[in-house]
Amino acid sequence: MEIDFKHYRYKRPSEIRKKRKKNFIIIIVLIIGLSLIIWDQISSYYLILGEKLILNENYKQAEETLIKALSLKRRKAEIYDALGVCYLFQDKEEAVNYFKKALNKGIKKSSLNWEKILEKLISKGKYNLSETYIDYLKKWLNPRDLIFYETTVFLANHDFEKAEKNINTYSKEILKKFERRIKLQKKILNNLRNKKIFYFMFDRRHTPLYGINLKGNIISANSNPPVFNWKEFSKEDFKNQIILTINSRIQDSARKALGKYNGCIIAINPKTGEILAAVSKDNNKNYLNSCFQKLYEPGSIIKILTACAFLKEKNKRIFPFSCKGVDRIGGKAFYDWISHGRVETLSEALIFSCNLAFARIGLSLGWGKIKGIFRDFLFHNGINIKGIPLNTPEIPEKINNEWELARLSIGLDELKITPFHAVLIASVIANRGILMKPFIIKEKRNIFGIPYLKNFPKEIKRIIPEDTNYILRDAMIKAVEEGTGRRAKIKGIKIALKTGTAGEKRKGYNSILIGFAPAHNPKIAFSIFAEGAGRADIEGAKITKKLLESILEELK
Repeated sequence: MEIDFKHYRYKRPSEIRKKRKKNFIIIIVLIIGLSLIIWDQISSYYLILGEKLILNENYKQAEETLIKALSLKRRKAEIYDALGVCYLFQDKEEAVNYFKKALNKGIKKSSLNWEKILEKLISKGKYNLSETYIDYLKKWLNPRDLIFYETTVFLANHDFEKAEKNINTYSKEILKKFERRIKLQKKILNNLRNKKIFYFMFDRRHTPLYGINLKGNIISANSNPPVFNWKEFSKEDFKNQIILTINSRIQDSARKALGKYNGCIIAINPKTGEILAAVSKDNNKNYLNSCFQKLYEPGSIIKILTACAFLKEKNKRIFPFSCKGVDRIGGKAFYDWISHGRVETLSEALIFSCNLAFARIGLSLGWGKIKGIFRDFLFHNGINIKGIPLNTPEIPEKINNEWELARLSIGLDELKITPFHAVLIASVIANRGILMKPFIIKEKRNIFGIPYLKNFPKEIKRIIPEDTNYILRDAMIKAVEEGTGRRAKIKGIKIALKTGTAGEKRKGYNSILIGFAPAHNPKIAFSIFAEGAGRADIEGAKITKKLLESILEELK
């Protein structure tokens, strides 16, 4: 068979090499192109995930995700933009640096939805951060697209002239898009334009408590608001609305009930932990808020805790107890107010506040168990309340002798507590042995009145068992019906009360009381510290009655 070589073209080796080289280049270009597409897709994925994490406030994860995207060296301008937003939400200086990097890279678009970002910032009342973001966006977006958000920032900053100018230049498109909120903007402008004080803090019924004037000074709206450490609040807080748990009616009634006496009354909703009133009348300027800071000798209200420790040790036998009005403890005469005679039960000892019975209980239990019950009631542990400095009760580390232990078991000498910690004792008994986390800020709202922070009732822990709690509650009720609190009795409402008298005789004894009402369905737990008022069963009970009678409507 003959082969016709005319149909075959001879290929030189150089031509083969050229073709191979060309094919290799094409493959390399395809690989690079495909890699770039894949990198772009991965970068897009990281940017989308980063935005989602930022809007969900998972800033640490968002930062890590965007740093990974940056390592791919694609879409750097958009990644710098996203990192800037991530740091902006955290109020970090790096935000501005990353925005500058994005501008230097010639950013033309953002992978993030800038409107969502601004909505989120404004909804959270972050107007300074919104302003920073708007200034950055203006450098590569049409400023007319930002005018609604810019106006909101002007209103929050009380720059009404600029706000009004912007509102008057809104396009039809803007008016249609933001119709409802533009009405709110106009309403805010009309309400605040001629005012010299801008109120930012209100009670639970939205009664103004504090405002800020044009010079930036904080002004109280009445003579009786609770006192705060303003350094713990941000500048943004003064541009928004802070709604407190405070009930101004109870607050005003508490101040009137104290009358001529210095001291404190603090009230709390035992079921929720909401602080309803915190009245401090004090000439001593060492305390910002005496209700939470001033340490007092508590007196007989501590017998509630001594009783808790006793009920915990079910095998201890003290009762019936014979009170002769004086006993020798640690080689010294230990006195009671009166001779109670035969005291049958622990409840009876509480009802009539028998010092000698509780001194003997303390001695039988020992300092370790008494100290343990103080710890159960969080006397060793501070509870944080926004804007309010709080002192921890003073409890001795050790007891040197029986006399000291007996005295401490009835709330005298080395033991010191604040009125706030005293009300916690009352709230535990009122709430079936459970302590709720106390709070005073109910919610925060932005300029449009939309809440962006809400505090809800939260249980800290059960302090005492329910059966123990009912014994103490019933004894406190009987103290009003037939014992030391009978002068506080009010027709038509059951009150639970424990009286205490402490302090120095030469200065006049302090009247100290804790209690709650209505006794079987408490709406309020309270502590009263009336300095120099004398015996709690007399003047203190009168103050309690005056307080509760004036707030009967609140207790229904």
